[in-house]
Amino acid sequence: MLKQPVVEITGLSKKLKSIQAVDGLNMCVYENDIYGFLGPNGSGKSTTIRMMTSLLSSDSGSLNIFGKPLNKNRNQILGKIGAFIEKPDFYEYLTAYKNLELLCKYSGQPAIPGKINKILESVGLLDRAHSKVKSFSKGMKQRLGIGQALLNDPDLLILDEPTSGLDPAGVKDIRDLISSLNREMGKTIILSSHQLQDIEMIANRMCIISKGKQVVEGYVEDLLMQQSYFTIFEVDQVYKSIEVLEKSKLRIKLIEKDESQIKVVCKKGIIPEINKILVNNRIAVKSIGTKQNLEDYFLTLT
Repeated sequence: MLKQPVVEITGLSKKLKSIQAVDGLNMCVYENDIYGFLGPNGSGKSTTIRMMTSLLSSDSGSLNIFGKPLNKNRNQILGKIGAFIEKPDFYEYLTAYKNLELLCKYSGQPAIPGKINKILESVGLLDRAHSKVKSFSKGMKQRLGIGQALLNDPDLLILDEPTSGLDPAGVKDIRDLISSLNREMGKTIILSSHQLQDIEMIANRMCIISKGKQVVEGYVEDLLMQQSYFTIFEVDQVYKSIEVLEKSKLRIKLIEKDESQIKVVCKKGIIPEINKILVNNRIAVKSIGTKQNLEDYFLTLT
């Protein structure tokens, strides 16, 4: 079944003072995507997200959400979007429950106890519902921020750097939560992140932008399959292996070595050729390990 577009951006541009922050950007997010939105600092990600949430207006181009122009259907569209932008702010002296209750009232929604408890449960905070937010770790505040974005039961969640500043355990918790919201609650999610591992592990589609323009967009797996692999060869003669490969005409990049292995970036089809050259030069290859390397791909493109 063909998925319907949730967000369609065509030729979107925005100038901030003398800087062209977004420059003819194109992207498309489909229903039930976890859509990774990647780009270096200053690439235009935050400006784009602010335009998606109507915090900024565009200079030109079109921005359609749920099949309708945002500028002509603002209230209707925003009622179906939940957003987590930068860091969440809460009343520290109030409990998690009270904060969400107040946010419901501010936005004109009924503060139904069962609804608030269900949201706290979905973000893993039900057992701390009546604890003051000032006692929360940063990871718990991030989860409460996502809970706040779920108050209107949105069809589209826009999360801007939700794992920023968290320790590895906190990052994993947020990744698991995002996957669960997508898989179990059917939310379409736009995930803006500098954590490339987040995108590689949980996003199904992604867009990389640089200087406000789209560099590439597509399915994460397909894009990585077209690109280089991070490959580890465990060998019995490291220095001889390096010498042999440097003399070969293969297009590879040696990135690291230690006493028992060499690490290279190469196309998938070259891996058997590397192995053949090593074996023909009487170098014992004990194992070969490959990993699709989003970081190298990202750096190459941007």
